[in-house]
Amino acid sequence: MAEPETTHVRGSELTVASLVAAVLVSAVMGLAYPYMVLKLGFGPNVSIVSAFFGFVVLSAFVFLGGSYDRWQNNIVQTAGTSAAATAFMCIVLASFDMLRESKLVTFALAPTQTQVFIWLTTASVLGVLLAVPMRRHFVVDEKLPFPDGMAAAETLKVLDPPRDAGKTDLIYVQARRAAVLLGIGLLASAGLMLFREDAQIFKFIPEGWTPGDLVWGATGASFVVAAMGVGVSYSLLSIGSGMIIGLRISLWLMVGVALGFLAAPYFLTQQGILPDTPTRTQVLFWVMWPAIGMIVAAGMTILALRWRLLREAFRALGTA
Repeated sequence: MAEPETTHVRGSELTVASLVAAVLVSAVMGLAYPYMVLKLGFGPNVSIVSAFFGFVVLSAFVFLGGSYDRWQNNIVQTAGTSAAATAFMCIVLASFDMLRESKLVTFALAPTQTQVFIWLTTASVLGVLLAVPMRRHFVVDEKLPFPDGMAAAETLKVLDPPRDAGKTDLIYVQARRAAVLLGIGLLASAGLMLFREDAQIFKFIPEGWTPGDLVWGATGASFVVAAMGVGVSYSLLSIGSGMIIGLRISLWLMVGVALGFLAAPYFLTQQGILPDTPTRTQVLFWVMWPAIGMIVAAGMTILALRWRLLREAFRALGTA
């Protein structure tokens, strides 16, 4: 039978250590997340990563005479996750740059730093205002599953063993082991990136594997598979993201890639809709809009099916 967990005495969350750690972790996540989003094409959950970073930074303050507990780390991981969510908007900002560089359209809009700051601040404030009633109805009242949040909460608990736990106790060992594994992952990913060609430092390892000159289709109606971006990237970032988001989502991402950049170009070239050996951009024009339609339709359908919950959420917002 498992031993009951020792009750933690809740201390102050807003301490000097937690605020400093929140700033440091937010800076790291805010700097790293744009690269992750632009490289992967989506934003993986970073609550667990922020919690680990918070544990490392707050542990350093312990050596200076400070204290550490899960509630302080919750402040840190919340700040880190919020910074990453704000940095996610880099997708929209990147589109401005791509449109300005495009030779197909005329686009000259370039938001200033002040405009970007006001835009992101407004979006963040709206998110905070909506998060409180949304959480109450979706998580507290309706008890809907929130896997990412549950994983982050369990991480905070594991990294905060009971104060009376000995160094040989399992719960204490798990906390220290998690920190060690985090360090190993950081060093391995950074080391691999240093030796990749796209890092422009040592250039020993190519960015990834491609099928070379492999052509799919009949003569006069074919396409180069590598030209569609099909291949395997040598990146621990991709592996780590897949480990966090899980097999179910990763598998369907793979299905989407196969449909969009293997099945679609084959069909389009065979039907004469696209010329022989089309470019990835030409194929993207055909697969992008159906893909966006599926994403929007799925989101709107969920909202429509849960309209009662949304109504109650906005009512709570009005009375908050």
